[in-house]
Amino acid sequence: MLPKAGVDRIIDAALEEDVSLGDITTDGLVPPELTGKASFVVKAHGVLAGMEVALRVFQRVDPALQCRALVADGSPVAPWVVVGEAVGTVVAILRAERTALNL
Repeated sequence: MLPKAGVDRIIDAALEEDVSLGDITTDGLVPPELTGKASFVVKAHGVLAGMEVALRVFQRVDPALQCRALVADGSPVAPWVVVGEAVGTVVAILRAERTALNL
């Protein structure tokens, strides 16, 4: 596993590429005070990998987001299982979700 600082550098570079110019749709349509919850839902049978990194992306975007893994990396998973969640502002969730899924 990479050291936390190394992971953060990779995440920051990915976020810079994805949202450096902002998100015009989110910024124009979503009230900044609106809160919500994002759930990570598995689509197919497999072994979970990358949950810790995905949740770290959300924390890098907004440390106020409350993130938690519900299933540990390395665990077998099946379709429709919720493996993690993030709660906080919808703007922050939307800014983080694409980079988190890509990583």
